[in-house]
Amino acid sequence: YRSYPINSIDSKQIHNGDILLEKSGGGELVPVARVVLWDRAKEYSPCLCANFIQVLRTKRNEVIPMYLMHLLTILHTMDIVRLHIKQTTGIQNLSLNTYLSQSLPLPPLEEQRAIAEYLDRETVRIDRIVELLTKQRERYAQLKRSLISEVVTHGLPHHNYTMKEANLPWLDTIPEHWEISRAKDMFKRMSRSVKETDEIITCFRDGQVTLRKLRRKDGFTESFKEIGYQGIRKGDLVIHQMDAFAGAIGISDSDGKGTPVYICLQPINHLYYNTYYAYLLREMASSQFIFSLRKGIRERSCDFRYDTFATLYLPVPPLEEQQEIVAYLDERCKRLDRLVEAIDRKIELLGSLKKSLIEEVVTGQRRITN
Repeated sequence: YRSYPINSIDSKQIHNGDILLEKSGGGELVPVARVVLWDRAKEYSPCLCANFIQVLRTKRNEVIPMYLMHLLTILHTMDIVRLHIKQTTGIQNLSLNTYLSQSLPLPPLEEQRAIAEYLDRETVRIDRIVELLTKQRERYAQLKRSLISEVVTHGLPHHNYTMKEANLPWLDTIPEHWEISRAKDMFKRMSRSVKETDEIITCFRDGQVTLRKLRRKDGFTESFKEIGYQGIRKGDLVIHQMDAFAGAIGISDSDGKGTPVYICLQPINHLYYNTYYAYLLREMASSQFIFSLRKGIRERSCDFRYDTFATLYLPVPPLEEQQEIVAYLDERCKRLDRLVEAIDRKIELLGSLKKSLIEEVVTGQRRITN
């Protein structure tokens, strides 16, 4: 909570039609200086803004707020705002003096109103389509989670297995012919030295374990003293101790090296298929079971150590069935992933369309129609 002196509330209170300008924040991909138009005074009144927000209030007889909001939006989307940013220690600060000293095009009031109403109408249409696509995307993602959850714990569909009690805190029943075994009796923790040619491998929260350079380089801190780094080999089952609860569990697709926070596993014998157990452990993360074991104090983290993993009891289908489950899930998950990727492309295209529409209308490159 933030407290304000009583005598300052009137001057800091925001009203309908005010433009809220982000003057501190931003990030690597999105610069500071995002803007929104405040129109919710009836729901939240009185309402004050945080100190990293600048309130802009137009002279209503000269400037339509919605028009100015769209105009300031294109300054942001066209990266013009970067001319007015001061950055220290990763935090972007907007220079209000130079930002507010810019000369901006100002058509007659009626033309501003027409532009604002046209853009409001057309952007709402785009936003509605994006909302529908987003809901469809969520349904596919939920279908994928449900599919993995059911198959990895109860076997392939249409087999009509007889079920038995699993007696596990996170799992009710399993097929009668499956066994239960303790993780430490199934997997051995690998401890390998690092080769000179090894490159850094990262275990991501979506389950991909790959060379960092193949996915992204930004957003990571490079370590000059690689103390404790371990060798990772293609096919290892890798568990990120701190992020396993969020799904950072998967099979390495490359040889390389990783930090000591990774648990690298190989089966003790031929009865256990790493890829099946990657699916299973990610399901245990998705169901929040791994998070329930947390011992860490960092918010939204869970120190899922090897000693904790080793004590867990896991279902053991016959090896051939493990492989069949993996093949079945791989094929169907790829289908669902392709559908999600297609939706993501449509959403990205609509975002570009919306951006271009605002830029062209506000700058006079496109004539507006009723």
